[in-house]
Amino acid sequence: MKADDYVYPLEFADESYHEGITARDYIAIQAMNGMVSCGDYTSNDKYAMIQHAFAIADAMITESEKKIPCTR
Repeated sequence: MKADDYVYPLEFADESYHEGITARDYIAIQAMNGMVSCGDYTSNDKYAMIQHAFAIADAMITESEKKIPCTR
């Protein structure tokens, strides 16, 4: 996975196309959902939360590019 790969691209009946959002944005959104749902951040910390969410996304993308085999 790369940061600029697209998630959920859409193709419409009229054959128009929308690329969707980037993988980096999608992962950051999911990270932010988790932070908000567990109450780790207050409204005063919104910029810190955004920076943290994108740091998580960047770390996940970096690790996914390593293609580390899954071990159980």
